[in-house]
Amino acid sequence: MTRTSEDLPPTYEESELESPPPVSPPPVSPPSSATKAVAPLTLTETNSSIKGTYAVSLTGSNSGPDVKMHSTNGSVIASLWLHGSIDRPAEVEITTTNGRVDLTVQRPAGIAIDVQARSLNGSVTLSLPDDFDGLVTMRSTNGRKRLVGMDGVILPNEGHDKSITYRVRPRSDGRSGPSVGSGHPRTGDDKSHLNKEEQEYARFREAPKNREDDPNDKGPDRVSASSDNGGVRVQYIGHEGEGGGGGSGSSSCCIM
Repeated sequence: MTRTSEDLPPTYEESELESPPPVSPPPVSPPSSATKAVAPLTLTETNSSIKGTYAVSLTGSNSGPDVKMHSTNGSVIASLWLHGSIDRPAEVEITTTNGRVDLTVQRPAGIAIDVQARSLNGSVTLSLPDDFDGLVTMRSTNGRKRLVGMDGVILPNEGHDKSITYRVRPRSDGRSGPSVGSGHPRTGDDKSHLNKEEQEYARFREAPKNREDDPNDKGPDRVSASSDNGGVRVQYIGHEGEGGGGGSGSSSCCIM
């Protein structure tokens, strides 16, 4: 198949290799105003939004999601502080039929997370801890998909229709935001298996070339963010004020 110039990633300017602005470290404990709860926590609203900050104590029970929030006609805007000790991923399920999802998840070291957030008609924004280590899948049938401030490797075979999956690793130096390497995008990478929308989100700086990414190492964490009619954005906590995403210099990505 003959590929035209518009099918290829754009030329990258040196300015795109600059470090992202510093972000403030997140607090280490929930605010005193947080609502205390024991998992499983289930909140359901009809014609009303769900809003609040929740400190959720995890238990060994695995009968369903540890946190489940659903609104049939309203937004879900929540900050979760997960704590406790369990030998499985903490499961979080957030859905709304008509409204936006804006979710922040904090967790202690050693606890994996499995977060699913979906809106049928509204944007979805997820803010994750900077030690996130796993897969981020974003899907939107009518909106942009943005990965902000993260080191990511696109896994084309993991995504489904209108979705794209990244293998995201934590920063080795403990700071959020991408590492800045001397490498430029690999002009030889074959992106013909990606449609034009997916190619747009492949237009990131290349991850440092000294990093060996094992396609079988997918990490313990999982996130799925989906909207049928709205944009999807996944970011580190502390990047909430940053704009851009798809073509900004704040993320690092290569094709795998």
